[in-house]
Amino acid sequence: MTVGAKISTVETGSPAAQAGIKVDDELRMINGRPLRDVIDYQIACLDNSLKLSLKSGQKIRELKIFTDGTLGIKFYHSTFNGIKKCANNCRFCFIDQLPPNLRATLYIKDDDFRLSFLYGNFITLTNISANAIERIIRQHLSPLYVSIHSTDRKIRRRLMGFKGKDNSLDYLKQLLDAGIEVHIQIVLCPGINADASLDKTLVDLTAMGVASIGIVPVGLSGRRDDLTKMEPVTKDFSRDLIGRITRYQRNNLKVNGSRLVFLADEFYLLADVELPAATAYEDYPQLENGIGLARKFLKDVAETLDEMEIPEVKTASWTILTSRLAAKVLRPALAMIDSRWRLKLRLSTADNSFFGGGVSVAGLLTGSDIIAAMEKSSDFGGGFLAPDVCLNDDRLLLDGLNADKLEKELPLRFIPSTGHMFIEELAKVMVDV
Repeated sequence: MTVGAKISTVETGSPAAQAGIKVDDELRMINGRPLRDVIDYQIACLDNSLKLSLKSGQKIRELKIFTDGTLGIKFYHSTFNGIKKCANNCRFCFIDQLPPNLRATLYIKDDDFRLSFLYGNFITLTNISANAIERIIRQHLSPLYVSIHSTDRKIRRRLMGFKGKDNSLDYLKQLLDAGIEVHIQIVLCPGINADASLDKTLVDLTAMGVASIGIVPVGLSGRRDDLTKMEPVTKDFSRDLIGRITRYQRNNLKVNGSRLVFLADEFYLLADVELPAATAYEDYPQLENGIGLARKFLKDVAETLDEMEIPEVKTASWTILTSRLAAKVLRPALAMIDSRWRLKLRLSTADNSFFGGGVSVAGLLTGSDIIAAMEKSSDFGGGFLAPDVCLNDDRLLLDGLNADKLEKELPLRFIPSTGHMFIEELAKVMVDV
């Protein structure tokens, strides 16, 4: 049975529009080849002459279209035959720590190489087939993002709880040998993969030729009563780790010309250790993994302040509301703003009470967390400014509250979390009272 790719958008004046293709039509084949995903679609569109098989309502029709590389359509989903689900039972999986009755999409555990290529999602290579590896190599789907956690097979199986044969390292080698750029993630779990085995893992992965290695702390919420007990990442642990990785980076930079290994911002913030300089993140290869975001934010704030004219501020009495960990990044940013714009912004923190445990990041703040923090503050000036990093594309928070509705009902605005846009939006807020 041929699976159809349901069309969500048809651009006005595009070849598709001129051919009479409409929203909700299903594109089934191009030049006789079924389409599994937008990757197949994009490759098929490299031909200038396209024979399309479409389903419109209950009718199947054939069209021939000449294009310059695009039909001018978009789809509701990037995969047309579903998403490959994760079959692992990782003891640190954050999805297992979610409370019930949230949005259904939050509970999806994807382990699909196509989403890794398209969006930078991390995959494990424990749920992938040899045919999928062959397709990645044949279509040169690069870069990919892979979670390995340890090159010790026993430790990896203990952490990830998968069944069956472990081909992860063999598949990784095949991809690297074929010229696929692979970025690695290690979720560091004290007492399991953080001792001498981490050193061996870094040496092994470096020798294999991976593009970068990002080390992130295990996230432990307060909703783990029925899950395996795990040690949290502490201040002392973070300080020791920073020393170890800094030494490894220096040696690797000297030998290979790159630091290769990068620590998540949380380790530095937890340890109260100054963030590395911007140059230490090189070209920010793990930025989508949140590594280097804090330093880049501060760098972008400084650059934007230098470039902008001082706004004619009507009110400076706004309160920036963020998580406890993110507040450590915002304090120096607000000091820079104060020194240039001569205003004093308040900074207030919200607890991640919804998730609890050791969660203290801005991206996991919920609507209820923000409201609770606002209710505790009696002196907030013109209102609160919260980071939009806690919103999805539909402007929903993790607990389902709608940001648009909150902004209408409360003295609250959500503003961008990237440095340049943060300053630009802040300037607008200050003059738009």
